[in-house]
Amino acid sequence: MIIDHPDTYGARDRLICDKCGGDAMLTRRSPHPTAGEQYEMQIFLCLTCGNEQSRTADVAGKPCD
Repeated sequence: MIIDHPDTYGARDRLICDKCGGDAMLTRRSPHPTAGEQYEMQIFLCLTCGNEQSRTADVAGKPCD
């Protein structure tokens, strides 16, 4: 799992990998498959260990539950 910085949800986000503590960066953005056009799926990849995590954000880049 990747822990995100609480105030950021944009294309330049960097996350902290809780598996190794390394730096994870946004590698892919795509329309959310079930939440509709107002949401996107964001995929992050840890640069150190390769751990991958996804999150959902709205079109403004705000997190979704």
